[in-house]
Amino acid sequence: MWQIAGIALLVAIAATSYLSHRNRLPGARALAGERMMVTGILSGDAFTIHTADGGSDAVQLLGAIAPEPPHAAESQRYLADRVIGREVVLQFDGTQSRTSDGRILALAYLTESECINLALVRDGHAFVDRRVQTYLQSQFAQTEAEARKRARGMWKDGDPDPMPAWRREWLGALKRPTTVESNR
Repeated sequence: MWQIAGIALLVAIAATSYLSHRNRLPGARALAGERMMVTGILSGDAFTIHTADGGSDAVQLLGAIAPEPPHAAESQRYLADRVIGREVVLQFDGTQSRTSDGRILALAYLTESECINLALVRDGHAFVDRRVQTYLQSQFAQTEAEARKRARGMWKDGDPDPMPAWRREWLGALKRPTTVESNR
């Protein structure tokens, strides 16, 4: 009986430890919730921040993917105008906190209600990245639909070209007819 209680206690401690550390990045730097200065732009959907330890790090915006040329430069200018020299708060979604190339993967907020990731999509300067799930997925999709409807940014001339391959595949899957089996 005491062995079962001991195991249950260990599981509870491990779960608590996991939940309290899941947003921590490699190197034990907990950046979630800290205000950090944006120091540079890497692309239309990524920037650099000045970290509390005096270093810098790259941030990839979760859920938003900037378009390729000819719209890429416009997206990059838009992001620079919004964030360069300003402080942002990063919020992580899920357990993945870095991209495969080491960038921090996060939602970035200028204020409690102003998410840069959503603003890029809202103003037609980024696609919704449907390859990555986020708790804001439905809001991202609605925001992109509104940007398309209102012909904002890259949507002003209809569907932007070139479109990323993953997006073309996703759109193709939406257009495929679904088959319904007959019960006869």
